[in-house]
Amino acid sequence: MKTTSLRIAAATTVAGLVFAAGVVPAGASTSAPVASYTKAKCNQAINERLFILDISEQRINNVRRLTAEQKAAQIAGIDAVQAHLINVNRPALDAATTRSAIRAACQAIYTDNRVYAVVIPQLFASVRIDEFGNAFEKFDPMVAEKKAAGADTAAIEALVTSAKGHVDTAAALVSGITPDSFNADPTGTRAKFQQATDELNAALGDMLRAIVAYRDLTVPTA
Repeated sequence: MKTTSLRIAAATTVAGLVFAAGVVPAGASTSAPVASYTKAKCNQAINERLFILDISEQRINNVRRLTAEQKAAQIAGIDAVQAHLINVNRPALDAATTRSAIRAACQAIYTDNRVYAVVIPQLFASVRIDEFGNAFEKFDPMVAEKKAAGADTAAIEALVTSAKGHVDTAAALVSGITPDSFNADPTGTRAKFQQATDELNAALGDMLRAIVAYRDLTVPTA
């Protein structure tokens, strides 16, 4: 009965990781809409971004797998975007009186802040990183229990160590991305997000293999 429970827990762990892998967006829109610009539409765009940023900051603050410094970097980036939307973009839009000025003010909402190109992909990556942290916390004691019972868990421990390394690399990659770095090097920034995704996919592969190996463990009988 205990073995069955452990296998169910292992399967649940992997299921969570697979689900987390599926929520990472393949790409994000980085340009302003081509539809006609109005102050009402653009104020709505500001409000939407402020709401998304507030939710993102709360979620990132609760991520456990990121270091305090990594969380602080992401939260500082979100705070800066919020401040820019409120103190720069909104006043510029309010002050615009001609069609061309309104268009320029609206476009700046997108190009200045990169909420969908940077903040949202960062959030999804951070949530996925946290899912791995939860998985490690569940799986490590299970492996330790088998090891204490006499099973050879060296291969599993090596896979988990490898997975943790991939997750740590991904966390370091996404925490250093900002709207300014995206604007300065969009291609390079997208490459960093892709590299982080690749690292997390590699971690998932390691964990899947570790789960299979765990399932096949045998404990020596006295």
